[in-house]
Amino acid sequence: MMRYLGYALALVIGVAGLVVGITTNTPVLAGAAIGWIVASIVNIVYGFAARVEAQDDAIFAIFTVPWYFWLIDIGLIVVGGLIGGLAF
Repeated sequence: MMRYLGYALALVIGVAGLVVGITTNTPVLAGAAIGWIVASIVNIVYGFAARVEAQDDAIFAIFTVPWYFWLIDIGLIVVGGLIGGLAF
């Protein structure tokens, strides 16, 4: 149950960043928030597809991914911020 709370928390943080980025007219923040949301969804899909063990039943289970997922996540957030910054 705590794992699903962690998933929801990650998505809420992304949506909050998106709302703040839009309302404060900060496109870099809005783009990075979209990257965060996409990265969170990728991690959630991986979490559902992976074999769940007892230690993964924590609120931070979304972050228990292989090292290359961290690179993908950081890349998505940076690319989102760059697209947001260059688009406006």
